Amino acid sequence: MKVDNCLTENQISGNLGCELKTTLDLPDDLMREVKIRAVHEHKKLKDAIAEFIRRGMAAGKTRRAKVPKPVKLRGGFKPTTEDIEAAIAWGRD
Repeated sequence: MKVDNCLTENQISGNLGCELKTTLDLPDDLMREVKIRAVHEHKKLKDAIAEFIRRGMAAGKTRRAKVPKPVKLRGGFKPTTEDIEAAIAWGRD
């Protein structure tokens, strides 16, 4: 059976049948903070890291995308679609 390099549905959903071992190259000061926090919370290092990653992933879901500020043009000029397309084309040249 040939296996492609893409993730399977089981890998994405976490149904791997075993724990995944991963090596991370993290800054020393960050690891020191994580270890200290794990000790203070009476947790294994791997459990603390897993919790921090889960919290970070969950926090990313609740953030709203920043809406760009509207452009204010001087002199009351209101560009048409054609004006905008012409400006984009001019910028490509």
